Amino acid sequence: MAKVTKVLTKVQKKYYTDVTLPDIFHGVIIRSPIGSGTIRSITHPNLPENYTIITARDIVGENKIITNNIESPILAYEKVSYVGEPIGILVGEDKIKLYELIDELEIKYTEAQENPEVIANKTNIIASRTTTFGESELLYTNSEIKIERSYASKLQFTKNKEPLGAICNFSKKHFTIYAPTQWPHHLRLGVCNVMGCAKTDITIIKTKTDNNATNSIWRTSLLACQTAIASKVVGRPVKIVLSRKEQDEYVDSPIIVHTSYKVALENDGTIKAMNADIQVDCGSFCPFAQEILDRLVIALSSIYRYKNFTITAYAQRTSKPPLSADLHLTDFLAFFSLENLFHEISRELHIFPNELRKKNIHINAKDKKNYPFVFDSQPLNELLDKVVEESDFIRKHVVYNLNSDINDFILPLKGIGLSCAFEGSGFYGANVNENNLIMEVTMEVDGSVVIKSPSPPESIFEIWKDIICEILKVERDVIFMDENSTENLEPILPNITADNISILTNLLKKCCTALQKQRFRHPLPINVKKSVASNKNKKWNATNFTGIPFHSTSWVASVTEIEVNPCTYIPKILSIWIVISGGEILNKQRAELSVKKAIFQTLVQTIPGITYDEIPKHIYFIENKDEPKEIGDLVYNVLPASITNALSVAVNTDIPALPLLQDAIYYAMQKKEQEEISKDGEIKSDEN
Repeated sequence: MAKVTKVLTKVQKKYYTDVTLPDIFHGVIIRSPIGSGTIRSITHPNLPENYTIITARDIVGENKIITNNIESPILAYEKVSYVGEPIGILVGEDKIKLYELIDELEIKYTEAQENPEVIANKTNIIASRTTTFGESELLYTNSEIKIERSYASKLQFTKNKEPLGAICNFSKKHFTIYAPTQWPHHLRLGVCNVMGCAKTDITIIKTKTDNNATNSIWRTSLLACQTAIASKVVGRPVKIVLSRKEQDEYVDSPIIVHTSYKVALENDGTIKAMNADIQVDCGSFCPFAQEILDRLVIALSSIYRYKNFTITAYAQRTSKPPLSADLHLTDFLAFFSLENLFHEISRELHIFPNELRKKNIHINAKDKKNYPFVFDSQPLNELLDKVVEESDFIRKHVVYNLNSDINDFILPLKGIGLSCAFEGSGFYGANVNENNLIMEVTMEVDGSVVIKSPSPPESIFEIWKDIICEILKVERDVIFMDENSTENLEPILPNITADNISILTNLLKKCCTALQKQRFRHPLPINVKKSVASNKNKKWNATNFTGIPFHSTSWVASVTEIEVNPCTYIPKILSIWIVISGGEILNKQRAELSVKKAIFQTLVQTIPGITYDEIPKHIYFIENKDEPKEIGDLVYNVLPASITNALSVAVNTDIPALPLLQDAIYYAMQKKEQEEISKDGEIKSDEN
């Protein structure tokens, strides 16, 4: 029998930035000063001993990493795509000295003459998606009631987490890599191709990470390749840690999305035709551009049901840093524009915002059967009723709108806004998660319980412990995670739990229930393994882009009440109401804390400088007997639009973009005043 070689991926419960190795060197990325062109040379007039400049010429294998069939250079040289692209690595023993030396480097280059940001050039479109239902263009043209609106968003919900980076120790022809990777298979293949080595020459040590999202899964592999190159060149362990500025500019950069609508309406507010155009700036590279577009199209066409619609989305390549979007947090971009649109429709037609939404939730049996996406949006009816009642929305909506219509300067300037959204988990159209999740639970001879699965966030692991304690009647201190893997067991796809927590939790419950039935009938150890049934193709038609898009869906409605200081134009949030339908809530206290943290993160990104602690936050869960569902991103999806809708009522003008930059309200009110002056002038001219 042939010997099976084990290739271990080990786990270390500490951050990679806390890892120290003997004789370790530090590395700093040398970045391109030009946005397009060729790097000729990188030199230093007097480089000290034990400091080395590494470029693409030092790469023995391929100078690229492949992610989802998209190639990205490890160190650009002959073709630079954006300002700040990695073109080299400066390695040395003193990190502070490295930053001094990097400013003294002499970089010779030939800058390209053409402008790489020509938006009109169709070759810049790297992905697209068009979905059509009915005859929307014809109905819009012939409709008597039409509304056209455009919205922009430049938001990224970032957290104060460890910046990306990696450590590599090349010794005795073997690479040991420490990295906060969620995709060991991708990292291993990348290093193999770049260094020209075998899989057995690499040991990956997964370090602790608080980032369970998708925005960094391929960038970590890229940094690991760069440290591997550096370690082999200098013959010492090398650590590269991105600075906070680099993290913000090149990893956590915001998604820039512009959405335009042309809508045809019935007198009662029913949308009879919806035409939408979505434009996403993907930077120079974006391995997951198609999935971003697909999720935006689904979000835009599924929360409400239109009798006819055409939604077109396209991603454009520009000379900006690569888009590293957190895939499950892209939906809010669609909800933001859509909920602002509904707010404008309600104002134009003088229909209560909650009634307008209810009119467009329902769909007749014939259209429901043929509608491209299968969703049950009926929970929204109960959520809308609850949030409207708890916030006293109708009364405040009437009063605040009446005040703004009569006089723009009735003090104080107050407004109230409503919005709705959903969160889909387990996207069947995803390339990084094909719903092949496996949960394995073992009760050992000593009574300890070992879980083998994608690693969850610490807060979720505590909930998992609660479940295990309740079903198996064990103590919390005997429950452990086992994340080590071998070549034969190393998952091909990334261990992304942020989009699959509810699925994994349900699998855990099934494992524990099965184990409990066996533990008194069979000797220990007992192992139980459960997986999600491979029914993706039955539910989702990838070719036609139709069917059930998500494994499960949770729903949310939100109301925000706001006040604007008429002297400083600074907004103050008076209160926030959030109502959630997410199936069974396993731990209400933790769920409420998660919602409050998300509210804080959203406010920080949408209204910089706002005071958070003094805001009353009213959170309600409408529970049922359904399996637990994802609720962690609901606030991000719903709150931005309810904020801008409330602001638009307070200042009696559209606030179509986020984040709310300094003086944005002032300039919006000035623009409205100028438009009214121009309009009055046209009327007087016509009268004369």
